[in-house]
Amino acid sequence: MVRALLTNVSLFKDSITAIAQIIDEAIFKFKPEGIELIAADRAKVAAVEFKLKREAFDEYECDKEINVGLNLDNLLKIVKRIKKTEDIEIKINENENRVEIIVRGKSIRTFAIPILDISEEELPPIEKLQFSAKADIDTEIIEQGIKDADTIADSVVFKVTPSEFIMLAEGDSSKLELKVDISQDPSLILEGEARARYPVDYLKKFMKASKLSDRITINFGTDYPMKIEFNADSVYLAFVLAPRV
Repeated sequence: MVRALLTNVSLFKDSITAIAQIIDEAIFKFKPEGIELIAADRAKVAAVEFKLKREAFDEYECDKEINVGLNLDNLLKIVKRIKKTEDIEIKINENENRVEIIVRGKSIRTFAIPILDISEEELPPIEKLQFSAKADIDTEIIEQGIKDADTIADSVVFKVTPSEFIMLAEGDSSKLELKVDISQDPSLILEGEARARYPVDYLKKFMKASKLSDRITINFGTDYPMKIEFNADSVYLAFVLAPRV
């Protein structure tokens, strides 16, 4: 039996909204220390790693690890119906083979979705990736840069030098260059050097999680996968994206 009460519903709502952009079915692992998920999209272009820690919940009961397969489209439909001023309670009874989501606000609404029998595929080796460059930067800068790039082309180049972070996009007749210099933004943290191109459509989906954290960490290498991390006190959400070579 799992029971979890969450009043800061934005953590759950914003995370699921972003994850559901690329994953249609996944196994959520309910553990004593919190909820975890690692999955890849069907095209094997992107992967997601999600952790909602025990301390995020007002009440959390889980005495053993339980794997819960869910359809993300169905879950997202419910999540969209939850107001950020409401509380949610998640209940899992393995014998009933379903997940109950109880929403408490001006009324009490109870949603039930079935637990799916999803085979565990080989997980993407996210922890084995070794990056040559890193940028810790204001989330809004990346969000605006991706939106700007989307008006120009279907891919965008990320570039890191010891002193600058750069995004480049080029279409048939238009160009974009976004540049942030350490002297311009003292909070900018840069490590290493790299340049790589990534598809804009996936990046736009990842940025559905932008409200989770004011800062974003981008790890990548030259013509190498990128890892984008949203890391707050009680939630961690990361996306890995293959480069466009």
